[in-house]
Amino acid sequence: PLNGPRHVRTLTPCLSAVHEELFGTNLTEIIGPYCCAQFVVAGGTIRRHSREFYEKMLGLVDGTRNVDLCGVEGTKRSTQCY
Repeated sequence: PLNGPRHVRTLTPCLSAVHEELFGTNLTEIIGPYCCAQFVVAGGTIRRHSREFYEKMLGLVDGTRNVDLCGVEGTKRSTQCY
């Protein structure tokens, strides 16, 4: 990572739901994402996923999809966990 502290390594129902929504598989290992981090990624790595994949990912956090994967009442988007 280029910046940002690392979150506590964990496996929560919320993170599991987000992973399943995006990748279609169960998350089985503990992850430790970085807060507010920026990464350098090769273009080929980015192109491994379709444009639709990234649009789906964006839709989870920008409010265009009325979904709450984390089950917090009154939330229209699930930015509190990813």
